[in-house]
Amino acid sequence: MSLNFSIANVVYVKNLSANVSEEDIREKFQECDEIINVVFKKFPGTNQKYCQIEFKTSEGITKSSRLNGELLLKIFFFIFLYFFIC
Repeated sequence: MSLNFSIANVVYVKNLSANVSEEDIREKFQECDEIINVVFKKFPGTNQKYCQIEFKTSEGITKSSRLNGELLLKIFFFIFLYFFIC
C-alpha cells in the first residue's frame, strides 16, 4: 500500500468580515511571501467564512503567523497552521 502526502505552505485565516475579498487578503499578506492561491470557504450551516492561503515557500507561513490578531476590515483575524471541521 502506498500513501501519498502533499505538503503545502498553507495557513488558514478565521474570523473574517463577511465583506472581505481576495484582494483584501492578498493586500494584507503580500509582504509575507508570494501568494499562490486564496480559497474562501464557509463554516457548515453558517455564513461565516474563513480562507486558506497557499504561499510559495514556508517563509510565508512564518511571516503570516506574525500577523495573528491584527485587523482586517476592522475585525481581528486569527491565523491557524492546521484546520479541520468536526
